Amino acid sequence: MFFFSLAIFAALSWNLPWWWAGVFGFAMGAVRPMGWREGLAFCSAAAVAWAALAYVQDGRNFGLISQRMSGLIGLPHPLLIFALMAGLGFLTVFFCLQSGQVVRGLFSMATKTPNSPSLNDTNPPADESLASSGTSSR
Repeated sequence: MFFFSLAIFAALSWNLPWWWAGVFGFAMGAVRPMGWREGLAFCSAAAVAWAALAYVQDGRNFGLISQRMSGLIGLPHPLLIFALMAGLGFLTVFFCLQSGQVVRGLFSMATKTPNSPSLNDTNPPADESLASSGTSSR
């Protein structure tokens, strides 16, 4: 999941604005259920992509980001601005991913009916005629 997400984030970061990563995180959370390891890998890929993009743009702008912005914020070393950007990218995608998962959970609760099994239900519903007669299916 990490390398796939890293490829997506790195490829699309050049042409899209900064907030698209949050939209992509929200969409992934709403469409695909993720455990904590997959979510951590997804958000870490966004952090690496944001830091790498900032580093490349810093080189193209002759140190504008690392020198001026870190001095403005008051960081002790200019390269810490890239760690700060990675942290901001991680948090942005993390909160959007969690929001998407909450929305997916709300829609899955709204579409369930009391008598229909859910998609995650591995046990089929019991046959009512066998339960009432006292016989077993073994």
